[in-house]
Amino acid sequence: MAEGGWLKLYRELIEKPIWKCTTPEQKAILITLLCMANHEEQEWIWQGKKYKCKPGQFITSLKSIAEKSGTSLQNVRTALKNFEKIYEFLTSVSTNKNRLVTITNWALYQSQERKPTKQLTSNQQAPNKHLTTNKNDKNDKNDKNISNIDFSNHDFSDSAQTKITEWLTYKKERRENYKPTGLKSLLTQIENNISTYGEQKVIDLISECMAAGYKGIIWDKLKKPQYKQNKSSNRNNFEQRNYDDDFYNKLEKIGG
Repeated sequence: MAEGGWLKLYRELIEKPIWKCTTPEQKAILITLLCMANHEEQEWIWQGKKYKCKPGQFITSLKSIAEKSGTSLQNVRTALKNFEKIYEFLTSVSTNKNRLVTITNWALYQSQERKPTKQLTSNQQAPNKHLTTNKNDKNDKNDKNISNIDFSNHDFSDSAQTKITEWLTYKKERRENYKPTGLKSLLTQIENNISTYGEQKVIDLISECMAAGYKGIIWDKLKKPQYKQNKSSNRNNFEQRNYDDDFYNKLEKIGG
């Protein structure tokens, strides 16, 4: 990573799902990755050979990202998986020691001059303006619905709410938005499973389903041994026996 320099950070980032639907740790990792990326082509040693990293690429490790972002290795693993599979923000190729990261569309946001949107004069009208406006209104409405979910009827922690919002964003990107009744049912299912299996197990399951590209949350996975609550000791399951005085008298004679 080149020392010094600067990068562009556009204000519209805070309106994107990758910012609105991620945890504070993932936001720190996001900014760290942008800072680590090369602005110019540079030579790196990759898999024992010289490799020319293009702008937006860099070679690093999970440990290095964790240290620079001030987060844990687990947070880095989760963030990279989500950034690649859900938000398509980057691609990542790893070996035993190093990892080649490529920021998607780096040139679009970091070029010397970002092309502004062409403005129309008052006498011009864009083709299909009505259709475009309706589409944008629909997208804005969907984004608003995701960010303004009513959790008041459910006892969800901040972590659970963040994960649910991530799931809804994932479904939106697949064009599989929930209708009000379906969303209500989903929240009830999540709450019931948290009550049965614990919050972290449900959060992990949702992350697993997103990473695997599943259409829905496979609740049956929670029934597998690795998801079940710890069982009580088997020693309480032995049959209890009643002993009479004759038994204890014999036991005392043999020094029991």
